Amino acid sequence: MPICRPRTLTAAQAERALRRSVEANPANADAVARVIHSEPGRRGGAKRLVLSVGHRWPESGIELAVQFLDDPPATLRRRILSHMNAWSAHAHVRFRETRDLGQVRIARLEAPDDRAGYWSYLGTEILAIEDDAPTMNLQGFTAHTADAELCRVVRHETGHTLGFEHEHLRAAMIARIDRRKAIAWFDREYGWTAEETVAQVLTPLTRASVLGTRESDPKSIMCYEIPAAITKDGRRIVGGRDISRRDAAFAASIYPGPDASAGPPRAVAARGGGVGPGAGRRVPGGGGEHPTAAPDVDTFHLVVLDPFEPDGPGAGKPAHVRLFATYSGARVTAPMRVRAARGEKPTRFPAIIATHERIKRYTGFEAGSLPDDAALIRFGADLFDTLFQGDVQRLYDEARARQQGRRLDLVLTSMVPWIAEKPWEFAYDRTRGSFLATEDIHFVRNVLTGMPSEAIPPRTGPLRILVVAAQPVGAGKLSIEQETRVIRRGFEALIDAGLAEIEVLARATPGAMHERLQDARFNVVHFIGHGVFDEARQEGALLFEDEHGQQLRLGERPLREILCRRGIELVFLNACQSGAGGRADFNKGIAQSLVAHGLPALVANQYSVLDSSATAFAKHFYRALATGQTLADAARESRIA
Repeated sequence: MPICRPRTLTAAQAERALRRSVEANPANADAVARVIHSEPGRRGGAKRLVLSVGHRWPESGIELAVQFLDDPPATLRRRILSHMNAWSAHAHVRFRETRDLGQVRIARLEAPDDRAGYWSYLGTEILAIEDDAPTMNLQGFTAHTADAELCRVVRHETGHTLGFEHEHLRAAMIARIDRRKAIAWFDREYGWTAEETVAQVLTPLTRASVLGTRESDPKSIMCYEIPAAITKDGRRIVGGRDISRRDAAFAASIYPGPDASAGPPRAVAARGGGVGPGAGRRVPGGGGEHPTAAPDVDTFHLVVLDPFEPDGPGAGKPAHVRLFATYSGARVTAPMRVRAARGEKPTRFPAIIATHERIKRYTGFEAGSLPDDAALIRFGADLFDTLFQGDVQRLYDEARARQQGRRLDLVLTSMVPWIAEKPWEFAYDRTRGSFLATEDIHFVRNVLTGMPSEAIPPRTGPLRILVVAAQPVGAGKLSIEQETRVIRRGFEALIDAGLAEIEVLARATPGAMHERLQDARFNVVHFIGHGVFDEARQEGALLFEDEHGQQLRLGERPLREILCRRGIELVFLNACQSGAGGRADFNKGIAQSLVAHGLPALVANQYSVLDSSATAFAKHFYRALATGQTLADAARESRIA
C-alpha cells in the first residue's frame, strides 16, 4: 500500500515558495528557517539545502481551485472534492473544481517511483510548483476505490495542502519507534536507505513554523499507521481514519474565518498577483461563515404534460401524453406513448409496472424477491427510454455533451399522477452505462403546485435539527435508539465545532412535536418511524403515538399545519412509503402534500426500507449537507452509499 512521503522543493521552487507564501500571508515572513533534507524517492539521494517557510494560508480563510490533470470520471472527481471539503466543516476553507489552471493540481501517477504514491506539497508551497506539475498525487485511485480509503487518504493529503504536517513526526510519536527495526523494515518494504528512513520517519519536527496541536494525537487524520514491527513495545499505532476532534478544533483555530467586517474569504490567484478578493457565495456556520464557489450547475427540466382529454362518457383513455423539456433556453416536446391499441406493439409500461410492483411487494415483506442486476438494468433502461424520446433525448444528449465538469440537475415534474408514482430514479442510460440518480446527474422531483415555497432567510448559526422518533405499539420494530446514536455520532465533529445542534424528541406525539416547533426554530425536522399510504382514500399518513403509546395516524392536513410555514428548510421522512403518491392525484401523498403547500425541500422513501439502509442514507446525507454540498449533491452521495 502506498504511504505518504513528504515532498522536497528544489532550490528554485523554494525561492518562489518564499515569495508566494509571504504574498499569500504576510505572517509567513516571520517563520523563515533553513533545514537540510534528503530528496525522497531515491537511494542515496543527494542532500540539498532548501528553504522552509511558514506555510499558513490567511486566517481569514481561503478558496482554492482544484484541477484534475488526467481527467478522471466525474463521479471520482466529485468524491475527491467531497472529502477535500470535509475540512470546510471545521475551518474557513473551500475547494472547487476548475477546468482552467488550478492552485491544487491532482494526478494519479504510478511511476516513476519518486512521483508515485500518496503525497502533497505543504500549504503555500503549492504556489511554487510549475503550472504543468501536480501538487498532490493519489496513486491508482479509481471510481471503484472504497470510500473509506478515499476518506483516509484524500483528507490526509488535503491536510498537507492546508499546511498541516505529519502527526507521526512529532517527537512524542517518534519516541515510540525502534530505530533499528524501522530502518530494516523500510529498506525491506520500500527500498529506502537508512538516511531516507531517518529523514522521513525518525526526524522529529522542530521548525518554528510547524503547525500542530499542543499534544500528539495518534487518532489524527495526519497520523498514518505505524506497524507493530517497528515500535518499541510491539504495538501498532493505528493512525487516523478521519478528521479527529482535535484535528477539527485545531483547523478551526488556524483558519477561524473573518470577523464581521472582514468581508468574503480570499481566493488565491493561480499565477501572478498573489491574493485577491474571493467571488464565492457564503455559507453560514457556527465559527464564522464558510466560502463556497459560485454554483456551477445547469438544469434540465422535464415535464410530463396532462393530455387534456375530455372527461365525459366515451372519452376513453389517451394513448399518448406529451413530454416537454427545457435546457439552456431551448424548449422541445416529444410524444410519450402510454397505451397500445389492438395490434400495436406494446409500450414499455407493462414491464415497468410489473417490476415496480415486484419491488413494492418484496420491500413490504409480502413475497417474492428483488430483481437481479441484469433485470434492474433492463428495468432502468425501460424507464430511461420512456422518458427520453425524439427531440427530448437529443436535447438531453446536448446537455450531457456540454457538462464539461459542470453539475447537471434533472428536475422531473409530472402532471399525470400514475406516471409520477413510478420510480424514475432507477432510470439507466445504456449509452453512458450509468443510473441517473447515482452517477453524473442530480435527479430531483418536483410537484405541481400554485403555492410558492416558503422564503427562508440565510442561516447565521449552526444547523438545528429536531429528530422526531415515534414507535407506537403494533407498528413493528424500528431501531430508533440506534439511528439516533448514529445521527449524533455523525454530527459529533460538527457539534464540537459549533456547526450543528441536534435535539431528540423520543416517543413523539403530534402534540409534543407541535409544541416543540412552536417554542423553538429548527432548520431540519427528521422523522424516524413509520408511514402508510391508503390506496382506497388516496392519502398518506405518518404513525405517531397517542398519550397511551398506541398508534395514531396523522394525515396530510394536520402534518401540513404543524410543519409548513414555520421556517423549516427541510423535512427528512425516514418512514416507509412516505414518498408514495396517489395514482389519481400524485399530490395526495405526505411528501407531495408538504412540498405543494410551501415546504422548500423534503426527502422521503417511495418503498419500504431496512433500518440499516435508512440509517446509512441519513448519515451520509447529513455529512454531505453539513460540509457545504447542495441538497441534490447530498441526496446523490447518499444514494450511492
